[in-house]
Amino acid sequence: MRRGGALLVLLLSVHGVAAEMETLWSPTMPTAGISPRGALVVRMGMFPEGTLAVQLTGAPVERLMLGLGFGASNLIGAGAVQWQRIPGVELRWRLLEETLQCPAVVLGVHTQGWGAYDAEERRFEIPSAGVFLAAAKSFRWWLGGIAWHAVVGYSLEPPVAQRRLSAAVAVEHTVGSLGAVMLEYNSLGSDAAHHPRYRSGGILSGALRWNVAARAMAELQVVDLLGRQREGQGYARAVVVTWRW
Repeated sequence: MRRGGALLVLLLSVHGVAAEMETLWSPTMPTAGISPRGALVVRMGMFPEGTLAVQLTGAPVERLMLGLGFGASNLIGAGAVQWQRIPGVELRWRLLEETLQCPAVVLGVHTQGWGAYDAEERRFEIPSAGVFLAAAKSFRWWLGGIAWHAVVGYSLEPPVAQRRLSAAVAVEHTVGSLGAVMLEYNSLGSDAAHHPRYRSGGILSGALRWNVAARAMAELQVVDLLGRQREGQGYARAVVVTWRW
């Protein structure tokens, strides 16, 4: 019994840690992660409808991260290419650093949404977080590293009268040194309240991340696992590759 009790304590023990390499994005939203000073990150995503989006972010000073993103739909396929109307903006300011007891907290602006950009509706398939406040905390236990992420945002894409706060939460767990798995719930905010395609509420998404090299990783995203968003088409798939310098 004593051995069994000790084993149970070992299995359940979780210790707070400060993240070494911070996660910058969950499948559809930004996190409280931020790059170290002088770091440069290039993120390229391949989304449904032949959409390619590229985002470049940098950290010119401590606690500050800036970036721009741009994309186009129908790059692969037939017909006219639909370019994103204006570049997406990424701005993050670290309000609180993560410690053993406290989460990291970031205030920012994020206008590069997920997936294809609809020029007629002037929005992405999944709206960006807009003005957001995010928090994250990392822990370590015998199976590896685990972290939670939370964000509240006010997207600038919907018409002003329809704008609502959105929220997302995500849980991430490392898989040895190979990468990590992540599960995210996004409430969709304004879309869940006003857009015909989103009346069923928020969406559940997942991601599998593989550390290809010391400064590069590839990520397979499965968005809307329950098929609530895409009008009976089921979940959406995307591949995102990230390089860090």
